[in-house]
Amino acid sequence: MNAAVAIVHGVPGRTCWLPIVAMALALALLAPERAGAQVIRGVVTERGSEAPLAGALVSLIDARDATASGATIRQAVTNERGEYAIGTPGPGRYRVSARRIGVRAAVSDVITVDASETYRYDITLDPFSSLPLVTVVDRSLCTTGRNQGARVASLWQEARTALNVIVVSSDDSVTQRRLIRYQRVLAPFTFEIRSEAAHSYDAQDGIGESLFRSLSGDSLSLAGYWTDDREAMRFYAPDANALLSTAFVRDHCFGVAEGRGERQGLIGLTFQPVRGRPVAEIRGTLWLDGTSYELRFVEFEWLQLPLELQHDGIGGEVHFTRLPSGRWIVKRWSMKMPRPRIGEIRSVGAAARERLYSDGIGEEGGMVVVQGSVPFDKPATVTGRIVRANGKPLAGARVRLVGTTYRTIADAGGRFGFDSVPPGLYAVVAEHADFDIFGLRAAEHEFVLEEGAQRRLDFQTLGEKDIADSLCPGRDFRLATLRVTLLDENTLRPMRGTALRLRSLKVVQVVRGDLLGQEARDVDIDVTTNESGVAMFCSVAPAQTLTLGFPVDSTGLFPLHTFKLGPQENGIATVKTSPP
Repeated sequence: MNAAVAIVHGVPGRTCWLPIVAMALALALLAPERAGAQVIRGVVTERGSEAPLAGALVSLIDARDATASGATIRQAVTNERGEYAIGTPGPGRYRVSARRIGVRAAVSDVITVDASETYRYDITLDPFSSLPLVTVVDRSLCTTGRNQGARVASLWQEARTALNVIVVSSDDSVTQRRLIRYQRVLAPFTFEIRSEAAHSYDAQDGIGESLFRSLSGDSLSLAGYWTDDREAMRFYAPDANALLSTAFVRDHCFGVAEGRGERQGLIGLTFQPVRGRPVAEIRGTLWLDGTSYELRFVEFEWLQLPLELQHDGIGGEVHFTRLPSGRWIVKRWSMKMPRPRIGEIRSVGAAARERLYSDGIGEEGGMVVVQGSVPFDKPATVTGRIVRANGKPLAGARVRLVGTTYRTIADAGGRFGFDSVPPGLYAVVAEHADFDIFGLRAAEHEFVLEEGAQRRLDFQTLGEKDIADSLCPGRDFRLATLRVTLLDENTLRPMRGTALRLRSLKVVQVVRGDLLGQEARDVDIDVTTNESGVAMFCSVAPAQTLTLGFPVDSTGLFPLHTFKLGPQENGIATVKTSPP
């Protein structure tokens, strides 16, 4: 799937979600080291500190262009040592430019590259303490406020630098990365998670090869950011390439917003569609750090939605981060969308809107977890409560996040919690002595935890039927089950690997000569106890006396206990005896 789109199929009573393809994680760095190729390489440093600048965007420019900027041929991103290397198309005259967020851009003099030559060019960039205003403003750049042209152009230049670095950043094979994708249904007004499905991928799943892209800027300009063809609604999000496109700049007007509240300390570059756009559009803000001018995240909302689908929670966010290597990636994204049924989108009024959102809001998104770095700014918390199938708290349950050191004991009310948890895909499991004897977990739940989230997890343990289904897959539900725990009466330790036989009488019809009669026959079920001393007898004939004992040869039985079970009844027993 190549488009950044979530599709909502309008089938009555059922909504099918296709995966969102979110903003681009990274594109492969141009590989300059080709046999016989000309290469320009060097180091980018900061003037004064002489420190190498990781994550600087270095561009190869065709010097035949009369302007100083020229036409960009190729781009690369400096590594953690400030090093770069760009292969040229061949011998010729070139310039090299370098820019990084928070420092002034620099353009080299003309560099003449001969055949089979490696040219060394080091670059020093000057830092700045405040955002320098662009003096030459592109008059085609639409602005929403008076006298904002220079400031908008300066912010857009910093944002473009970050977006370009994302586009040309390599899929770093040294840094281990994991991609997590999820789909959720949220409560329409509280946004509590009603249901969730998640998947995790790593390099072996091809995430380094299968990149995620949106439609091109030109396609979004023509088709719009959401469509409704009566069979399905499709919602689109722009990726870095789309935001950088000429079409996106042409279709939108830009302004400046000061961050307040949760966005205090940020400065925003707002965008909204130009007047008269005939297709469905988006508006939003690119938020940059107010001091370093690094691009933090983009938020947007879809416009021109039908009145009955308009909702404050509808929209998307994409957050960015810079890795220690200097490369930038999309670290997490989310899109919240309506889930209309076919035909109902044509309805109008408050009643129709309430009916449309009665099934909740759809959310799709993902995150990238990077090993060996701190990929989050705010830790998350996980709290919850675990109860038995009958609603009573499972006090003393051992609760842990699988594969981590996070573990705790549920209190008398079944409550538990974890603090300072990094984002990622987790499985929380609860274990208890009452379930250990079956070799089962009391409960388990997989969930996605976002940066800074406060996640609440409330869930129930397995019930008797669930346990029977787990231990007796494919059982006849019309019959009974019997679970026996066998203990040594002297030590009270489980009797592992001990053969048990459960005998019942089955009455069958027989023909003797010309007479039809009945005869009782033994029906035996043989089971060996597991490591916990548990034996599970499945599909037991009900409503008759059952005898449990040790098997003696192929037909004999040394009795231990008798039972009586009704149809669909789940029997539980602990038998203490001496070893056979």
